[in-house]
Amino acid sequence: MAWWRVIRAGGEPPQGLARQAAPHYEAEGTPLRRTSGPAQHDDGGTARVDMAQARWVPRTADQLKLEEVYLRLRPSVDGMSEPDDGLHS
Repeated sequence: MAWWRVIRAGGEPPQGLARQAAPHYEAEGTPLRRTSGPAQHDDGGTARVDMAQARWVPRTADQLKLEEVYLRLRPSVDGMSEPDDGLHS
């Protein structure tokens, strides 16, 4: 798994690994949001992933493919019991 893709909700890279993550973001063309002000992170607080631009939104064709997969798998999972996670009554 690509560890640098695990980011906080605010777009911050993994704690203590911002400098190591930066080349990966640049190589992949990850949209970054530059900030100014006092250093808050180990990278000086200068870059975060721009979550609005980086978020994946499937195209209609992709959504249709996902629906097809769901419909194929549905008979296999319909008979399974719900997990006992305390959320279902």
